[in-house]
Amino acid sequence: MTCQPVKTVGLIFSKKKIQRSGFAGLPEYASQHGLRIVHVDLDDPMALKIHFDLIVHKLTDLIAAATKGQVDARRQLDNFQQYTKTHPKTIILDPLVQVDQLMDRRNTFEVLKACLTVHTHKHPDTTEPLFFLPNHICLPNIHATFSTQNLPFPILCKRVSACSSEEAHKMTLVPNPQHIHLLGPYYDKNEPVIFQEFIQHDGVIFKVYVVDGTSFVQVRPSFKNVTLEDDLLHFDSQIVPKAFEQDTPPNSNQQNGSHHQHDSILQAFLTRDTNNMRIQKEAVFDHRKIELITQRLFEQLELTFFGYDILVETGPKHRHFVVDVNYFPSFNNIPDFRERFVDIILSRLKNVE
Repeated sequence: MTCQPVKTVGLIFSKKKIQRSGFAGLPEYASQHGLRIVHVDLDDPMALKIHFDLIVHKLTDLIAAATKGQVDARRQLDNFQQYTKTHPKTIILDPLVQVDQLMDRRNTFEVLKACLTVHTHKHPDTTEPLFFLPNHICLPNIHATFSTQNLPFPILCKRVSACSSEEAHKMTLVPNPQHIHLLGPYYDKNEPVIFQEFIQHDGVIFKVYVVDGTSFVQVRPSFKNVTLEDDLLHFDSQIVPKAFEQDTPPNSNQQNGSHHQHDSILQAFLTRDTNNMRIQKEAVFDHRKIELITQRLFEQLELTFFGYDILVETGPKHRHFVVDVNYFPSFNNIPDFRERFVDIILSRLKNVE
């Protein structure tokens, strides 16, 4: 047991996020290192009178809801901002101005382009980009006209907002241009969207989790390769299959989240990897490249906790595409996340002593 004065750390997360973020046993473990963990209710006046030495949050959904005019969300966000104003010495992980970079998918693409530019300047003799980006266009709504010359189908239709609500995680796979008119039921008529090229990747996705600059990679099933003859498919990216069948025990309630899935989603995903495609993809996955991508993103974003998705393109070139970046994903399966989390807090607090 440490003899140092106890420091108070506030956590601002939804209950669902607490359960999925690798925080199991955190209060007990943190107390052994002189930290008192307090779950903060932004509607509780008493909670906001506590002096916090450091606050860790995921306020992205709250910020987006407040921006859309939701009264409760606006009040809670105002309470948080007022607290930080009256407690300027409280450390915030991460500052909202940094988090804001990943609130809008258009901004995320700009961040990724900046990373590529920086890397090119630092490595002028490089023969190819550090990573590739899918072709994409931003449209004011799903009815806007656009040229298909620079946007080959299949495509994904995504909302511009990356975390405005549950709807932000719902997107649509559009195999060919004739399917565009079928998007109407899924999007508001004046809602801005991004049409993004679907990268063929043999049903394997690499999820990269970054904790204070250190990356961890998990391999998951994804969409099988798509043809122009396939059907349009609307889905929720939060409840797609999370594991290959051989990685989950029989009759497991967690197996691929299949109790949530529509048959069409399960059929579209490579959950049953009979051709060992995952092994083939892992063999060409460039871990050194991932270290460099993580470094560039960490420098550009200045965020402690984030994640991104890598697709290794079908074909002999094995081009690595970054297709998504998000703030504070679930770290539930990251080894020793609780210990790493506490180490980061202790380091930040020590830096201001």
